[in-house]
Amino acid sequence: MKTKPVSKVKKIDKSKVVTVNILFFLSSAITLSGVFFIVYSLVFNINFMVLNTTVSGAIFGLIVAYLGLRYFMLVRKLRRDVYGTTSKFNWNNLKPKNFFAKAK
Repeated sequence: MKTKPVSKVKKIDKSKVVTVNILFFLSSAITLSGVFFIVYSLVFNINFMVLNTTVSGAIFGLIVAYLGLRYFMLVRKLRRDVYGTTSKFNWNNLKPKNFFAKAK
């Protein structure tokens, strides 16, 4: 009598996978738009006036690209937490926490 091998691959809800993939796509799009703006502003010499000072558009593109990379790393961390077996929705996570309350 043969027994089927037990698969240790956990089943992940499809909505979680789709949501995380959308977040990955958006963070990648933010990063690529920042890189595109860096190149565009360097090629066409784009400058902005900020507090009576001329600032290159590449600086703004660098900030956008940095934020996109940061969001990408945060989505990777979120994916690890969401794909965990103990992750489930709880209304208590949405309530503000009282930091001044004594710990039990």
